[in-house]
Amino acid sequence: MLDLLMQGKKAVKGAVFTAYYPMRYGAMGRYLAAARVVEGWTSHAELVALGEAVKTLPADPVIVELGSWLGRSAIALAGACELRGDGEVHCVDAFDARGDSFSAETYRDRQDHLRRPLRENFDRTISRAGLSHRVHVHAQGTTDAAAEWTRPIDMLFMDADQSRDGVREAFDLWSPFLKDGAVLAIHNTLDREYAEGHDGHFELVKTSIKPPAFEIDRMVWTTTFARRTSAVARAGATVVPLRDAAPAGASRMATDAPDLESASNDRLGARRR
Repeated sequence: MLDLLMQGKKAVKGAVFTAYYPMRYGAMGRYLAAARVVEGWTSHAELVALGEAVKTLPADPVIVELGSWLGRSAIALAGACELRGDGEVHCVDAFDARGDSFSAETYRDRQDHLRRPLRENFDRTISRAGLSHRVHVHAQGTTDAAAEWTRPIDMLFMDADQSRDGVREAFDLWSPFLKDGAVLAIHNTLDREYAEGHDGHFELVKTSIKPPAFEIDRMVWTTTFARRTSAVARAGATVVPLRDAAPAGASRMATDAPDLESASNDRLGARRR
């Protein structure tokens, strides 16, 4: 009975979003509405910002998302590509509920309550949004996928394993593929208290996402957006290991507040974040 009530509530919200968002956000509103009814931890403000970042990319952009869950943020990325008429989104996720020690418990719990396997849910999400032709799935962990990757990247969205070791490995493997001027978006980087083993993205931004290798553009709720600088500008740059990093000297504040998420996201967010 509870499941039926939740499905009904989700359907009503979906109808409201579908009617309102195109008036508020134009053509992108269709995809924002589709994303908002998908379970996940990316806020509305962050979905909007991801779409805006895609608009700034050069022709035929290659976008990589590390950690896709059920496709919430992938819709925003691929939807923005669809509207500009080019680009492809490569979603890297093993779809096996793996993650850092803090997140994995939540993932497994949610997986047990879904009617279909994670990958099937993801595929259905993307198909319903009409974006299957824009999305390429790499059903692997970030390490295995990186071992097979060879192409320059215009935008990288990091939202997978958030342990310090996991984040460092993912960054070291994927960041060399970033083009000069590429966008690097890193989720869950707000300056706050984190659960043990869940602060890898925050530490990465604090220690390594800075000149001369990167220039931070802005922070939208918990997501930091940065640009890869030119090879000349970053010559001589050194990367500070996370374990040796000094404390940050100043707090980072969000520049945009999120809209209220669905009831399912409220329940999930308290544990994952």
